[in-house]
Amino acid sequence: MPFRSLQRLYGPLAAALFSVTVLVMAVLLPGFSHARHPLALLGASGVAHASLFNVLGFIVPGALATLAAVQLRHVLPASAGLMPRVGVQMLVLAGLAFALMGLAPLDPEDLDGRASQLHAAAWMIWVLAFAGGAGLFGTELRGGRVLAWGCSVFAVLAAFALPDIVPQPVAQRGVFGCWVVWLALSAGWRPLRTTA
Repeated sequence: MPFRSLQRLYGPLAAALFSVTVLVMAVLLPGFSHARHPLALLGASGVAHASLFNVLGFIVPGALATLAAVQLRHVLPASAGLMPRVGVQMLVLAGLAFALMGLAPLDPEDLDGRASQLHAAAWMIWVLAFAGGAGLFGTELRGGRVLAWGCSVFAVLAAFALPDIVPQPVAQRGVFGCWVVWLALSAGWRPLRTTA
């Protein structure tokens, strides 16, 4: 497979690896419930197979998502506006923050401790950067504009409004779901509308 073709698969690969890792590791952790537990518990300090989850669930998908965003930056035409360019940079930041969640695992014994706070900060940066980046990048998409904006809006709602209606872990799955959809479709979102 040519390298350029592989570059277009960074996003879908990140989405697939994250999704498969979550499903497999959730089965391997006795008592884990998607309705009651945050995904970060799978990589929390002291949990069986936590390091494996952090690498395959956060670090590698985050790195692939970062590469996917860099690839999107390279396909922007010279005449593209400021908003999609800023959006791409925010998507790069989102990928890096996602990887950081795996480098700073949650400490379930000390949720107010430094490690847990760093993990929470990385999660917040990821959500805000992804939501903003998806929306801004979507401003100049010919195909997928509604989906890009939909991912952006729903990610914000799932992160900040849904926890008042549904359990926090369920709301978090909504944000992760938006991110997976965005990444899975990122390879096909071309060409971009150019500006005059």
